[in-house]
Amino acid sequence: MTRLEPMLFIRFGGRGRIPWLQGQVATSLSMPTNGRIFSANEAIRDTKEGRLFTSFGLVIYPHLFKD
Repeated sequence: MTRLEPMLFIRFGGRGRIPWLQGQVATSLSMPTNGRIFSANEAIRDTKEGRLFTSFGLVIYPHLFKD
């Protein structure tokens, strides 16, 4: 099964009071390319549905602790 998975990624911070710390957010949508999700089998129908994934993270740069 071929899927489309566009993703948006944003990283922020790193300047100002805490130069060694950044935050990041990523969100992605996974969907089938043919757009058809109908199936009599529930397990197959579940794999064909579109899903939204989101993650949050922190990035630490230890080499900038002294700055």
